[in-house]
Amino acid sequence: TIIDEVIEPFNESVPSYKRLADIIIRTTPLPRTRLGKLRRHIIRQELSGNGSKTTVDDAHASTPAPDNPTYAKVAACIEKLAGRAIGPDEHFELELGLDSLAKISLLSSLSETFKRDLSVEILVKHPTARTLSEEIAAGSSTDYEEQDSGFQKVPEPCCLHGLYRGITSALFHAISHLTVSGKENLPSSACIFAPNHLSSLDGFALGAVLDSKRFKNTYFYAISKYVDGWFSGWFARRHNIIAMELNGDIRKSLSLLEKALKDGKSVVIFPEGTRSMDGALGEFRPTFAQLAIKAQVPIVPSRCFREARKSRHSAKRSA
Repeated sequence: TIIDEVIEPFNESVPSYKRLADIIIRTTPLPRTRLGKLRRHIIRQELSGNGSKTTVDDAHASTPAPDNPTYAKVAACIEKLAGRAIGPDEHFELELGLDSLAKISLLSSLSETFKRDLSVEILVKHPTARTLSEEIAAGSSTDYEEQDSGFQKVPEPCCLHGLYRGITSALFHAISHLTVSGKENLPSSACIFAPNHLSSLDGFALGAVLDSKRFKNTYFYAISKYVDGWFSGWFARRHNIIAMELNGDIRKSLSLLEKALKDGKSVVIFPEGTRSMDGALGEFRPTFAQLAIKAQVPIVPSRCFREARKSRHSAKRSA
């Protein structure tokens, strides 16, 4: 009831980064002080595993699954992404933890399985395996056709694109002592660069070490909220940035990336999907690998890291 009547309507009304991703139901009152204030440090300890709690997963543990072939196929597609067995009423976001890119992967898998062109909205309106399978079973059996990305035009860089690269490269080499190794291993044809993600400057740093020809033919995949402004949007359209609309149909931007790769261009995608706060490598999203398979291009892993440098004074003193 809480999920269906409170959390679900809220999540549909806000951007994806503001959506509630988990719910915990307690069987005991929240710990409070004598003045009635919440004892937040105790609650944090309980949430980290030092206390007892009951999650919504328990409510679906013993729910019987529908006995029909449509549900079996839907469940198989979802379990492949979730990495575990699922309950028929587990919510895609709240309980299975599927993010926007994972949903696109699920949509692609379902479309292939049922030979139908399914829209993104079907996952929003039917966020469980049970309701999704019922909707698919009740829908029309139209033939599935691959999306033709030919009508979409990959943006071309403007005449200042090379100048921007030169300025960026000079700044990085002068200020941050940027160094690069392994360029001799880069393929001459199109590829997908898959760097780790430590800061907002990683994309600029990678662009700064590419040669002018490679840089001109390389596109960067970025979340749309970073290029929504008037100037940032103008800059993105003229400097090989393809925006990913998290709250819209991500397939449009993915089809642009696929078209760019098939046209011989390279693409930069951060496979973790977000920045690392502690430098540890996060879990990879499957999108970049699926693009590589579809476009038949190699993946080039790249590592960005910061190296501590001693000042000249301390170096002389230690010497």
